[in-house]
Amino acid sequence: MSRLAGIYNALGKYDLALKTASEAEDVIKILPLDSDLIYAQGIIARERGFAHLRFNKVKEVYDYFSEAKKNFRKSTLWVYLFCLKVHEAESLSV
Repeated sequence: MSRLAGIYNALGKYDLALKTASEAEDVIKILPLDSDLIYAQGIIARERGFAHLRFNKVKEVYDYFSEAKKNFRKSTLWVYLFCLKVHEAESLSV
């Protein structure tokens, strides 16, 4: 579901991306936490940030990207940290 949120973002359907991200987060809350779920939480936060970037809500973008960074660091998926920095740089130009 977190990937589906990314697909909606890529299609420009940002409201659906946010809705799907919320649904994915609800599912994660009922599952036992492991490293894959921490990674998924990072993806969800990143996709929420990306959707808010398109709505020009810079504070929300910063908050979600910060949450994503925290989760990616916990899951030790460093490549996502680099991609997130690219999105952060884009948000600074808004």
